Amino acid sequence: MFRDLLNIHSSAGVSDQWKDAIQGLMIIRCWSIWKARNELKFQGKPVKIEIIISEIKTLEYLWFSKRSKYRNVS
Repeated sequence: MFRDLLNIHSSAGVSDQWKDAIQGLMIIRCWSIWKARNELKFQGKPVKIEIIISEIKTLEYLWFSKRSKYRNVS
């Protein structure tokens, strides 16, 4: 299942540049969920979906606008 999420970009009918962007966004999403899971398990920190979603949006925006070739994202 995890591998399927990370490889979802390969089945998208878009250009290679967009496939790379989709892969990067999926990695951010998986990492954010994994991080929240670890905080719950090891620190007892409660999981709040709103915080996870907010973190995902922030990280995706920062990564996509600063690291990708699509620098005009706002």
